[in-house]
Amino acid sequence: GLAWAGFVRTVPPDAGTRLSGARLLASIGKYDEAIATCDELLDEQPDSLDARVFKATFLSLAERNDAALALYDDVLATAGDALDEPTRRDLIQDRASVLLAAGRRAEFEEVRAELARDPADPRPWALLGLRAESDGDWERAASAYRAVLERTPEDDRANKRLLYSLLQAGAAALADGRLPQAAKRFDEARLVRPDYAPSHLQAADVRRRMGEDEKAVAALADAVALDPEAVRELLAADVKAWVRYHDRAVLAGLCPETRR
Repeated sequence: GLAWAGFVRTVPPDAGTRLSGARLLASIGKYDEAIATCDELLDEQPDSLDARVFKATFLSLAERNDAALALYDDVLATAGDALDEPTRRDLIQDRASVLLAAGRRAEFEEVRAELARDPADPRPWALLGLRAESDGDWERAASAYRAVLERTPEDDRANKRLLYSLLQAGAAALADGRLPQAAKRFDEARLVRPDYAPSHLQAADVRRRMGEDEKAVAALADAVALDPEAVRELLAADVKAWVRYHDRAVLAGLCPETRR
């Protein structure tokens, strides 16, 4: 969720440390242990807003949607002035994402429409991206995450979702034989996260299929600067497909001589 990332503010140091530990557990998929940590804190501090929000997030990650929704509803109903408006809207967005995961689309759309009453708010666009992802509509998802970044350019989560959506859209176009569309999406992914080697490798592969040798080698060069081993694996995985690039790649320093 969005709201939990900025919490752990006013709780005692020991509680803050324990909540940070719970977050670490959740980050490696140990949701039950993370939830148990929150429950221990709530036994000691039943009104701890931080522990309640973290627990709601961990419940949603564990796909215990009904329990997560009940806790989100309780927090939103009882927190009052303890929540500032941005955090309250973050919690509403997090709750909406659980509604979507639970298949409660009508309620999801009601929440998204309410948030969308503020045209500057990126949250309804982020929810639109999640809905498009759930529908497998990667083009629409990418458009939604672009809208988020127009409103909050530093949103790293939206940046990552945009990258993922572009890569999925490119893969779908490639599977359908729409090579120019695939190349366009992979090139867009390269611009979104220039430090992500797989985007460059995907672009190189599509450009190879299109017979655009110079662009294929240029994309390989970008990839090798980030992950030389991945490029070696790509060249070795399909020698026949890549043979006409091999000498050029060796000369350009992209990979060592491997042909026998």
